[in-house]
Amino acid sequence: MINIASPHPMTTMSVSSCPLHEDHVIDSVRLDDGHRFRLSELGLRPGQHVRVIQRCAFGGRVLARGSERIALDSATARTIIVRGAARI
Repeated sequence: MINIASPHPMTTMSVSSCPLHEDHVIDSVRLDDGHRFRLSELGLRPGQHVRVIQRCAFGGRVLARGSERIALDSATARTIIVRGAARI
């Protein structure tokens, strides 16, 4: 099965503005070193493929990374910058 994500794969946006159920690649995480390291431990680092699977109350998001699910608050979701994955 081939998923075609965003019609503009080079357009960047934050996780908080991503459409649901489309594949994206993390470009950067705009947090201080400590928080960026913690997200990296969870597998949220540049180059990682993710998919927003749920929008939560007050702007939170749930990301799918492989078979894992990671919940983010709205402030953190705004700091993770992604671009659409052309094909996965």
